[in-house]
Amino acid sequence: MRAQVVLHAARGRSNARIARETGLHLDTVRTWRNRFAALGLTAALLTEPGTMAVRV
Repeated sequence: MRAQVVLHAARGRSNARIARETGLHLDTVRTWRNRFAALGLTAALLTEPGTMAVRV
């Protein structure tokens, strides 16, 4: 699901539209997009759910 958020964002879609199209809460979309911006793609996709801790 996180990858879908990143792909939608790359297409220029708004957080609200991504939330509607994926069925995610707007805050979840916002969190994942911010995480991607801060950590990069690999780290954003590998972080543990509900945390910013990266899996190793």
